[in-house]
Amino acid sequence: MRGAPKQIDLRRAISAAYYALFHCLLRAAADDLVGATARARRSSSYTLTYRAFDHSVMLRTCEDALKPTLPDRLKVFLGASKFPKEIQYAAQVFVDLQGLRHRADYDPNIRFYKSDALDAIVRASFATMQFARADKEMRRLFLLIMLFKPR
Repeated sequence: MRGAPKQIDLRRAISAAYYALFHCLLRAAADDLVGATARARRSSSYTLTYRAFDHSVMLRTCEDALKPTLPDRLKVFLGASKFPKEIQYAAQVFVDLQGLRHRADYDPNIRFYKSDALDAIVRASFATMQFARADKEMRRLFLLIMLFKPR
């Protein structure tokens, strides 16, 4: 293929980068709560857990995770004033890519470049690696806070 990529292809790549990170988080939660075996992943419990997440709640949780000090309602569960840097990095990328995906999907006047799509893909990939490197209990709490409203 010669020439610059088509806008539709760049927009799709940016959207796919966001969804790669989104699905990484959903799978991590469902694997942790229901199980990571082939049988568990085919169960209704797995599907129910996977589908329970909401983009806007996930966004708010990520925004909270990026604050210099977590809100009191979260500190109590975490036993710390902030999430580890690996989770903060994944949270930042989630916030950034969700905003970029909205622009890619809904703003017909914005122009994207190949570098925008490549950057989104690299950042999503690195965020999934960083998230996987984080302490298991901190990952679990981060995902549970996304799923359940802390009271």
